[in-house]
Amino acid sequence: MYKDLRLQSDGNRYCAPPHLVGQHLTVKADASSVALYHRNQEIVRYPRCWRRGQTLGAERFEKELLAHKAAAQRSQAQRSLIALLMSDCNQETVEAYLRGLADSNRSLSRQITELLQLIRQYGPEPVAAALQKALTARAFGADYVANLLRQQLLRRESNLMTPLEQKLEQLKLSTMSQKVEQTLKEAAAKNLSFAATLETLADLELEARNRRAVERRFHLSRLHAQPSIDTFHFQHHKSRMQSKSRILRLLDLNFLQEGTNVVLIGNPGTGKTYLAQILGWRACQANVRTLFTSAMDMLNHLLASQVDHSLVRKLRFYTEPTLLICDELGYLSLDQQTSNLFYKVISTRHSQHKSTVITTNTAFSEWDNILFNTTIATAIADRLVENSEIFLLGGESLRKAQKNQSPAPS
Repeated sequence: MYKDLRLQSDGNRYCAPPHLVGQHLTVKADASSVALYHRNQEIVRYPRCWRRGQTLGAERFEKELLAHKAAAQRSQAQRSLIALLMSDCNQETVEAYLRGLADSNRSLSRQITELLQLIRQYGPEPVAAALQKALTARAFGADYVANLLRQQLLRRESNLMTPLEQKLEQLKLSTMSQKVEQTLKEAAAKNLSFAATLETLADLELEARNRRAVERRFHLSRLHAQPSIDTFHFQHHKSRMQSKSRILRLLDLNFLQEGTNVVLIGNPGTGKTYLAQILGWRACQANVRTLFTSAMDMLNHLLASQVDHSLVRKLRFYTEPTLLICDELGYLSLDQQTSNLFYKVISTRHSQHKSTVITTNTAFSEWDNILFNTTIATAIADRLVENSEIFLLGGESLRKAQKNQSPAPS
């Protein structure tokens, strides 16, 4: 059973108690009811629903999940973090910071992993002190804690700096501070003018800032990969060759300024997600706020936010990025609640003229089969198609083709 407490069967979703998340459940159905079993013991029984796309038992078990949320979410990594910091920081402070992380839009497990890495790098005592400062400032995130630790380290190192280097650090020109001595030596050797030397230092600072900005955009985008258009196999199928010039034009990112949507349609394995990731990484390189998510992850996240009444804030997480990449729409049908949430995301972004990239294995004419009804399907499709670039990627699955390739003769 998945973390959203839902188990998919017969076109509907059936909810089970939170303590069974991650467990294998058995579904037994007859003409009158559907029962869920765990280790041959009946857990819950529902009346048989012949209408597709329904969610049964959500309200009952989501309340139970909310009541036990703190205990249910306590992972081994969280316990390790608390144990490492307890000698330098009281448990209530660490737990309060973890609650703040859980309520933020960041991945809790990833944030805890990064905090544990900071402890290995700096030691428990400095991390505990930085975490207390971050909690006081209501700044939730491992990057905030890491920034405080770097500032502490810089203050200790400032005693070894020259007065010029210290002033550059105070002006937040850290790269110039680090490179000034070496640059001045090289300028003297090459007999460069003062203006040329200053320009060299400014170029080094701008280059470092741009690199950090791109790294930050990629870190927040959740892309997990940095693919290049050079690795996109245009020769795989004629549909790719026919669309090559249009695909290459997307890389100049003018479609973002125009609020144009991109819809990639094709069977599984035809490169839809890969092409979407290429566009996402290109946007990150241009310092554009980007977010990559699967359709079901996004909708489950929004669905869960209705339990703790944070839906408005969580909606902004998906509507504010300049580029949203919504992957794998159509692999599972949506019920009325999730269809409405998807409509809210698309409608809000459409009204704000923000671009959305959709990958799907379902043609527009069949969207009423994956969304709750024809009305919602038409409303969403109209907003996407009004200003969009649509690509049909044909051919066999690339994953299948690579698997079937025979090894080259020796």
